Amino acid sequence: MRVVSTKLKMLDTFSESEYFSVIEKWLSAAGPCKAVAEQLKGCEDKNSAHLEAEYCTADTSRIEKDGKVYTLFKIAQVFHEQTWTTEIILECAPSGKAVYFHIDCSRDATRFDEAPEMRTDVIRAFVNSGYLKQPTVPITSKPLEPTYELLDWVAGAIKEEYQDELPLVLATTYFDSRATEIEEYMLAKKLAGFAYVMVCDNEYTRLVKDRAEHQTPFNGAVCIFTNGGKPRQFRKRNAYYGASLDKQIANEVQRFVTSAVDAVAPTWEGLHTEQVRKVAEESAALAEEVFGENETLDEKLKRAEARIAALVQENMALTAKNESLQTALTRSESVQLILEPSEIPEFFEGEQHDLVVSILTKALQNCGSKDSRQKELITDLLAHNKIIGNGKEMLEVVKAVFANGEDLSSKELADLKRVGFEITSENTHYKLVYKGSKYWFSLAKTTSDKNHSGKNLTSDITKTLSVYK
Repeated sequence: MRVVSTKLKMLDTFSESEYFSVIEKWLSAAGPCKAVAEQLKGCEDKNSAHLEAEYCTADTSRIEKDGKVYTLFKIAQVFHEQTWTTEIILECAPSGKAVYFHIDCSRDATRFDEAPEMRTDVIRAFVNSGYLKQPTVPITSKPLEPTYELLDWVAGAIKEEYQDELPLVLATTYFDSRATEIEEYMLAKKLAGFAYVMVCDNEYTRLVKDRAEHQTPFNGAVCIFTNGGKPRQFRKRNAYYGASLDKQIANEVQRFVTSAVDAVAPTWEGLHTEQVRKVAEESAALAEEVFGENETLDEKLKRAEARIAALVQENMALTAKNESLQTALTRSESVQLILEPSEIPEFFEGEQHDLVVSILTKALQNCGSKDSRQKELITDLLAHNKIIGNGKEMLEVVKAVFANGEDLSSKELADLKRVGFEITSENTHYKLVYKGSKYWFSLAKTTSDKNHSGKNLTSDITKTLSVYK
């Protein structure tokens, strides 16, 4: 299943070595992929490599087609019963250079309701690399500043004259505050390489309305503008059941960009299929050559045999490359799952896995010192299933924010939003809702014992949400 695709234009000076350098840095920061990064750094020929590490398989290739040169990198990673595959393709054409990204998930892709950030980090790596060929409005992983220079650009979007390749997500503040219905910094990071994100306060909204002379989003409305498409307006009350508005907007934008890119983008399979076709054509041409009239039969046969042998070797190498990434998939499909996954959506990738590992760890502690079959099996299961830990950041942020029990600062509020809490201010309390779920917590704005109150809230959140207990 194709999860997301996108395209980034690169500087004309962008080289293959810089392309691999960005990939290596991304892999080095990607946990299980670090071993692949080290192997890639040590490759003498990075255009023809096959790399394997635990749970990961990667391949590289270089193909020339129609006057263009393609440098390809493909990595597959097994995660439980899923195999995630990422293709990164550098296209060098007379008209310029671009990098295409394709992220796929095999088998059951229903366990996530959005593209996981850990899978799209590679796109942000290229966005932040310094090698992008920036359009008039620079592509960034941060929200755009609503400046006077961008007034005409925003007004053009309002008038349905938007022409940029990347969509624009335009959010407005409420009349009575500077609050919005999105978490702009989190959303801008998530949509880096997919869309621009901008928040307009009331003053800027009025300026845009005057410039556009057209109906303009206001009072918390969020709009998505696309090249050639009709603007779409959203509010939190219209969000999908069980989903936050941020997730809905991210999904809408990524679906739009993926559809547009997939219609024209090169792929690993497509390019290698073309290469195999060329080999077949060369073989056919060789057959005609064998029957030429300028050589003796013996010479013809010897030359034909040598050429066929070379083509066989090339074909074998190509076949190995095309099949190498199936290793991880075959491995995942051959494994008998101990547990069927719950149908309850995960708060973070690997939540169910970490819960089971935590339970097994506690069970092992209760086994005592005496050898038993139970202890033997649990020990071996834990040796093969380590804690992933994607949910620990939220707990650490909560502990840090409420360590002193002080009133929440703007930075602390932002930290809580970043890890998934939706925060609303009520008369005497803050209401903290975790990822749009049924789980919510109340924090008094003023209390006689702030330190005790903060510790109690930390304990309550940990007991309610943590799978690591």
